[in-house]
Amino acid sequence: MGLTTAERNRAKRERKKKEKELRRKQDKEDLLKKKEDDENNNSDDDIIIEYVADKVDITEEGMNDVIEKFQQRAATSYVITDDDNDRTQQQSRKSEDEDDDSMNSDDKTYSKRQLRDILRPSVAELKRRVKRADLVEAHDVTSPDPDFLILLKALTGTVPVPRHWGRKRKYLQGKRGFEKPPFQLPDFIIKTGITELRDTLNESESGMSARQSNRQRVAPKMGQMDVDYRTLHSAFFRHQTKP
Repeated sequence: MGLTTAERNRAKRERKKKEKELRRKQDKEDLLKKKEDDENNNSDDDIIIEYVADKVDITEEGMNDVIEKFQQRAATSYVITDDDNDRTQQQSRKSEDEDDDSMNSDDKTYSKRQLRDILRPSVAELKRRVKRADLVEAHDVTSPDPDFLILLKALTGTVPVPRHWGRKRKYLQGKRGFEKPPFQLPDFIIKTGITELRDTLNESESGMSARQSNRQRVAPKMGQMDVDYRTLHSAFFRHQTKP
């Protein structure tokens, strides 16, 4: 017979407990090792270094005092501490960073757009360079060779590019400067007399009160603008002209 589900679960739990205990033991051992290593490092840091100077045999007079002073300086002993190590490391890092910055500033690479912006002259500089300064425009600076462009502009027989080339609106899209004249009826329709009838009707409507105008709007009088059929026929079929 095989194991039941409860027995399998129990075995899994026991396995997990054993694994956790092993991990805890390993972590404790690692911590102890780290502490021992730190203590050893600290003991190694406090090192006393003594410099012993050799005696120099010089028979010349007046040099003995100078040599003794140098020997005293050389024979001084000092202790290396953690603070001194930290300071020396910081100073070395700062010097390395400064060297890297200087190298980066010297070997700085520019992109194509940055080079284009650096080499691009201003409008004032271009006007100073060129003979015909009156032909220089603001967008001439962005051309690949602005001096040659102004030279081409100054040549006789050159046709200037229309001003609307750089605008987003289409040509004559916004007619702001143009006054649109009112529509005029052609002569053959004016001869029928319809304009006179319309003028008299407008005058009569303007003299009406609000009640009369509302009444006429609800029940308008028909046949006020009627023109004779023969005059209309002769106007459109005999006297009509091409626009």
